Amino acid sequence: MRDIEPELRRRGAQLIVIGNGSPAHARAFAAEAAIPFALYVDPERLAYRAAGTGKGIAPGTFSASLRAMRKGHRQTATRGDAAQNGGVFVFDAEGRERYRQISRFSGDHADPAEILAALPRPTPAARMAS
Repeated sequence: MRDIEPELRRRGAQLIVIGNGSPAHARAFAAEAAIPFALYVDPERLAYRAAGTGKGIAPGTFSASLRAMRKGHRQTATRGDAAQNGGVFVFDAEGRERYRQISRFSGDHADPAEILAALPRPTPAARMAS
């Protein structure tokens, strides 16, 4: 998400991440990873349940970890519930869901092109301002 965050902003979108650790975990992660967007925590995982995300380590987890390592990503200390899967949701200004991707396993990430396709294209004036 970090890679497309500037384009999300250009299109008038706001990126919000919800983790399942504690506030202290979020502060440590945000500092370690230099997170430039809003990071919230939901230790009781209420948002995860409401969104319908699952839990568990699936067969695809290991291969996704290898792909990430080959790209230079390294796992740091696990915080929160490592078995909790996530997802990506795009809502418009009226609160209508425009995109949904539920991760089936750790490392099952949404396609950035699909996320951007769910957003309006920036107007010429907005492109000039950014």
